Amino acid sequence: MSYEGGKWLVTASAAWSEVENLAALDETEDGVPVLTQLDVVAGYTINENWTINASIENFIYDDAFKSSYGIAPIEERIGLELLWTTDEIEFNVSTTWFGSRDLNDYGYEGFDILGDPTSLKTLNADNFYVINFKTKYNLSDSVAIYIGASNLTDETQVGDGESPLFYDADGGFDVAYIYGALHGREFYAGFEIKL
Repeated sequence: MSYEGGKWLVTASAAWSEVENLAALDETEDGVPVLTQLDVVAGYTINENWTINASIENFIYDDAFKSSYGIAPIEERIGLELLWTTDEIEFNVSTTWFGSRDLNDYGYEGFDILGDPTSLKTLNADNFYVINFKTKYNLSDSVAIYIGASNLTDETQVGDGESPLFYDADGGFDVAYIYGALHGREFYAGFEIKL
């Protein structure tokens, strides 16, 4: 469902998927796995130079879907973006908040130290947010240069003290204990050429 009028652009959607005969999933007693997604995206043009966009997303997984993921997926996400444009310059800054998750739901179990039951890894993924920005300068109709940064807050799972490396209950070593951002702060620059 979408609405566009005046300074507003709003889109709301809901998706529901039912997957049958998917070999990678165990069947539940109740039947087939189900994924539900609800999201709302809205944009508002403040004036000819300023626009603000916001989004809210919620993903609902049944137990069979949860057991199929090797890495705990996003359950809740809220985004906010501010965009300023002129004929020569485009600047945007955005922030995205990710909700907490119970890692028990995804079958997470692991230890930091082999054979040490007191080194049990966390089973709670705390909420976190990241901030990004990008500035682009149009040198002409076909050439532009840009600079930007991703994850300005340098929010990472490892920075919070939780490595993706772990030992499982059988003593096996793996690198799949992932539930948060792994890439830290990154700066970039480049150019665009339209042919």
